[in-house]
Amino acid sequence: MNKLSANILKKVFLKNGQVLIVRPPKVDDAEAMIQYLNMVG
Repeated sequence: MNKLSANILKKVFLKNGQVLIVRPPKVDDAEAMIQYLNMVG
């Protein structure tokens, strides 16, 4: 079992066929999200 799969809480299957993986948030997530939003918008 790799490190990523150990953090997975559950998988949510969306109606369009995508799989959303829900895991506990990390401190790095907020910074990464801000960087992404700055690139996109």
